[in-house]
Amino acid sequence: MLSQALRAEPSENGSPMPINKPSSSAGTFLRDIYKHYKRDDRENALVDQTPPWHDASDIFTAATLETIRAHQSVLTEVGVVDGDPFCGCQDWIDITVVSVRELQTTPVRADAVVVFHDIDGRRKEIAYRLVLTPQGWRVDDMSLLGTSPDGWLVETLKAETAALRQRALADQN
Repeated sequence: MLSQALRAEPSENGSPMPINKPSSSAGTFLRDIYKHYKRDDRENALVDQTPPWHDASDIFTAATLETIRAHQSVLTEVGVVDGDPFCGCQDWIDITVVSVRELQTTPVRADAVVVFHDIDGRRKEIAYRLVLTPQGWRVDDMSLLGTSPDGWLVETLKAETAALRQRALADQN
């Protein structure tokens, strides 16, 4: 499911969706991502799009995309992350953002927490580690707080990738 939720290649149907401008704040970048999780938002609606962006390079750092692609290359079934990590869900329509708390740690790095209610009204929090690139803010890592797997996305994907590669080697022998 992560391979569907985190499409690491541009979509077949068009150009990348603008998420943020290089001058945007880290908080604005995150708010722009979550704008696309609305059912009745006709201006930002992306019909039949999962996830709500066209090109993951608009969202993630190059290093994080490399980790995602490595993970996708060894998956043969649903992985440990089985939904959209931006909402911790499989049905992402109608998320209501409660707050975006931004803590700028340096001019080019920021930590933030997005608090929202999902389609069922459950309160969720996602922590972000963001990096400012020449193209604007990008997600370097993220963690859905208080859920399993309890960890950061990059660490979780790297661990599962290593385990899957190890299993594939064992199966060959």
